[in-house]
Amino acid sequence: MGRPPAVTDYSSATDAKHLLDQIGETVQKEVHSEALSRSESALKGFLTSVVYQNDERSTKSTPPNPCDLEHSLHTNVTDGHSNPCEGRAEDRFSDTQGAQCHTKKIKDSDSNGGACAPFRRLHLCDQHLSHMKEDKINTKDNLLLEVCLAAKYEGDSLRKHHDQYKINNKDSQLCTVLARSFADIGDIVRGRDLYRGGNTKEKDRRDKLEDNLKRIFQQIHSGLSNGAKDRYNGDKENFYQLREDWWELNRLEVWKAITCNAWGNTYFRGTCSKDTASAKNNCQCIDQTVPTYFDYVPQYLRWFEEWAEDFCRKKKKKVENLQKQCRGQDKEGADRYCSRNGFDCEKTIRKIELLRMGKGCTDCFFACNPYVEWIDNQRKQFDKQKNKYEKEMQKYTNGESRSGSGGRRLRRSEPKENYEGYEKKFYNILKNSSYSGVDAFLEKLNNETDCQNVDDPQGGIINFEKVNTGGTAGSASVPGGGTSGTNDKEKGTFYRSDYCQPCPICGVKKTREGKFEEKSEKDKCNIKLYKPKSEAKGTPINFLYSGDETNEIGKKLKAFCDQTSGSSVVGSSSARGNGVVASVASGGNSGRQELYEEWKCYEIDELTTDGQEGEDDHYYEEDVRTGGGLCILEKTNGEENGKKQKTFNPFFYYWVAHMLKDSIYWETQELKKCLKNEKKKCGNPKCEKSCKCFETWIKQKKEKEWDPIKTHFKKQKNLGLFTHDALLKQVLELEFANKNTEEDKKNNVSAREIHLINEMLKEDEKEQEATGASSGENNTTIDKLLKHEEGIATKCKKCEDPPQRDNSSVARSDSGPRDTTSSPVNDAEDEDEEEEEEDEVEEAEEGTEEPAKDSATTKQGEEETEAEPVPEEGEGPTTQNDVNVCQIVANILTKDNLKEACQQKYDGKYYGWKCVTPSGTTSEATGEGSAEAKDRHKREAPSSPSGSSEKGSICVPPRRRRLYVKKLHDWASGGNTQASETTQGQTPSQSDKLLKAFVESAAVETFFLWHKYKVDKAREDKERKERENEKVIVTSHVGEELQKKLEGGKIDDEFKRQMFYTLGDYRDIFEGKSIEVGDTSEDTKMKEIQNKIQEYINSVSKPSGDKDPKDWWNENAKHIWKGMICAL
Repeated sequence: MGRPPAVTDYSSATDAKHLLDQIGETVQKEVHSEALSRSESALKGFLTSVVYQNDERSTKSTPPNPCDLEHSLHTNVTDGHSNPCEGRAEDRFSDTQGAQCHTKKIKDSDSNGGACAPFRRLHLCDQHLSHMKEDKINTKDNLLLEVCLAAKYEGDSLRKHHDQYKINNKDSQLCTVLARSFADIGDIVRGRDLYRGGNTKEKDRRDKLEDNLKRIFQQIHSGLSNGAKDRYNGDKENFYQLREDWWELNRLEVWKAITCNAWGNTYFRGTCSKDTASAKNNCQCIDQTVPTYFDYVPQYLRWFEEWAEDFCRKKKKKVENLQKQCRGQDKEGADRYCSRNGFDCEKTIRKIELLRMGKGCTDCFFACNPYVEWIDNQRKQFDKQKNKYEKEMQKYTNGESRSGSGGRRLRRSEPKENYEGYEKKFYNILKNSSYSGVDAFLEKLNNETDCQNVDDPQGGIINFEKVNTGGTAGSASVPGGGTSGTNDKEKGTFYRSDYCQPCPICGVKKTREGKFEEKSEKDKCNIKLYKPKSEAKGTPINFLYSGDETNEIGKKLKAFCDQTSGSSVVGSSSARGNGVVASVASGGNSGRQELYEEWKCYEIDELTTDGQEGEDDHYYEEDVRTGGGLCILEKTNGEENGKKQKTFNPFFYYWVAHMLKDSIYWETQELKKCLKNEKKKCGNPKCEKSCKCFETWIKQKKEKEWDPIKTHFKKQKNLGLFTHDALLKQVLELEFANKNTEEDKKNNVSAREIHLINEMLKEDEKEQEATGASSGENNTTIDKLLKHEEGIATKCKKCEDPPQRDNSSVARSDSGPRDTTSSPVNDAEDEDEEEEEEDEVEEAEEGTEEPAKDSATTKQGEEETEAEPVPEEGEGPTTQNDVNVCQIVANILTKDNLKEACQQKYDGKYYGWKCVTPSGTTSEATGEGSAEAKDRHKREAPSSPSGSSEKGSICVPPRRRRLYVKKLHDWASGGNTQASETTQGQTPSQSDKLLKAFVESAAVETFFLWHKYKVDKAREDKERKERENEKVIVTSHVGEELQKKLEGGKIDDEFKRQMFYTLGDYRDIFEGKSIEVGDTSEDTKMKEIQNKIQEYINSVSKPSGDKDPKDWWNENAKHIWKGMICAL
């Protein structure tokens, strides 16, 4: 077993990082001696000895320096997946995303304790290892090549992104980051890796990798000499000892690979030349030793230390942002003191429930909610890892095996025998040191440089060892914010901060020194309040209040759904007979006090202060006079007597803020998976209930809240030159714009979501413009948002399974040009598919995953949330009750139809722009046309080309030169354009046939447009890469990435614009506008089609009481657009 290690004084370690690396060094020296003794150096690999079977130069073609390795040249993974980073996410460091702790994704983990894989680990560049085959990677040398490739590309990936990350994280050290991934690669090779993957595909890949490694080491074992071979005969299933020794004897080459080009970086402690010097050159020691010993520290302990470092960095930034959003200054430069609820604490008096907004305190509301959610989740992650430490120490102290499962069924790739390896050596040292107890280790975590940098007492100082993990024991109650296990300033690690607390009971005031201090109860805590006159009616606003925090919102909206059964608006007459719903709706106590706030808003002349005790408050009186009146909430049952008050303007913003938070919750939490409908079938009970409830929630917000708010808003007087509608529109636009600054988007998760809402509304406006739809009277931002939500609810309720298509008739890959670039499977976007708390949708739909589709295959029938225009209420086609657009598209996108269309669009005549002068002469830019032609995507004609007439010319883009119109031509000629029967079985009308022709034409056009867009983008990317590195043959995966993005529910913005322009082209055809393509015969056909359409439109008599037939386009454009979506 080798000589025992010398006793080391580990108490000198300055922090947890130093402590772990020091113990790891002791373990490594012992392991190294034993590995040499067992293997007699027979496991040492050499890159120059790699063999490539069936290659012209099967041997001696691999460079000795791992930094010269190229995955396209030097590998035995020959199935097209040789790039270690293929399918991995680009971002390796994140200021927003964190560790993965889910029990299903981490081995040896349960609800009481487990490891947390850092964000860096989730996207480690090792994917090609799962494609290794034991018939090719069957020697110690060939395995070294593949592991070095993983290390080299992992190092390149980390180095590339670390420079940018370090700008805002100056204490982050590249050598440390590289050492962590180096150690993870070592654990993968040795079969000790705890990370199971973020989704089913990744888990399967990791199982496959482990199986491959077992077979590879079996081959290596077979090739050993008898003496060495016999010493590893004890484990012929997993070969753990053999794998550990191979790693030890080859780790230097792997370290060289991962540190390629890491110029000028230094390891965090001196470990070179017998611990007398630091690795200063390229993170490497001059004496050709590996400077790090992280690979001999148990993985979960390394991850725990990395987690603490990441947590402290993020906390510091987030607290700095809280200070700015909740204190700092408002837009006028005045100091402010805001509460987490968004109230101005200088004017708020909680004792009498006088709640006032102002000074932009909604900034604090939007900053605190994501922070509180984040800090509480971080505490849970800390608890898991702390418990893991205690369990591991107890396990090894009692002599229990790591692989003992405690009755839990072992997964296929987990250790099945009592092998401990380097981990046991590490724990034997740890348990005999002063760090056998978890608190001593946590003290070292406190000393991490990034944790020492958290120095704002109001945000909470880091004291990991003082954290109370016993639920709410020792916690401070937080009025209006619930409790947290350690929301205690004295145990400040997970303290929610002073910034995210309610206002003091009597508010705050400024001292002469300019600082804020709490008011005493004797200091104007009682003032004269307005009250409504006896005859005042007011404007009732039945506010469904769901709280501030995400978990609180989720609970209260669930209660709302349970009480309303997703069927009727609370308070409506239809709800009166529904049991619990009726009780809530008719004023019963069951649930009302938790869910609803019954406000009444009064005009100034409906209020009085007669006969009240207290002092005059001029701020308050001025607010009521100039703030649109006063809104009063009666105390609900169970609370002390009294009323909440807000002047109307703060109440207005209070309502808007909560409306946005609820809306964000619905779309990003409750309905997200139901709307995607990718891996699941429609009709899931959870989704059905959620969709119906969402519709009820929209009605509640619109009819019981927003409409009355607008009613009271319009009662305001003395608005100057503004009308009520214009002022309301401007106020809301300003409110949304204030949450859309670049700084807000960077620092505030909720602000980023509001940015997405703004973008979503802009897309709706673009689509309405493209389809010719109008916005109507209700044109404020909230009206538009509610209209959008109605569209989402309609889509959610009308969920349809994608139509099943006959593979023999939908051979897309056999018709039209093929995209010949490879199709890597990118699972990076799926990493967040399973959350710590799995929702009911995932549980109900487990095992319903559909077969994977080829990247060239479009998901027919799936609709895009972002792209599909929302039909106006009451709007619909004149002849169709329900247009099954996607079925029409499925029928047209068949092999024969696409072949015919392909011949039309790709016959070589229509690749460039064509400019037509008034005299009829033409000039043409071919497929390699000018840069101006390449970059132009809009329908507007470009400027006149050189040499054209001064009168100008019409320049037609390639898209429009050969716009697909065959089905329109067939319709105009009376050909085979039979529309399918309507849902009532009626004979299709001429309007039905015309709509079908437009849907089919636009769908085919979009199909080929999307193909060309991907090919062009891939070509541009390839050309760019070749310009940057002329010596390297490059390929591009941009086309596959665009397709993956599409399948994930997002149409690329640039392509979406092309779709809008294409829809505009078809509108021009319908309206008879000029659509010359520069070809006389084609122009003649186009004129015939347009004349036929105009003849039909003019011949249709106007139905009684219906719209003018000329509105046909406005009514049917949404169906054509949907057909374009279905074609993708």
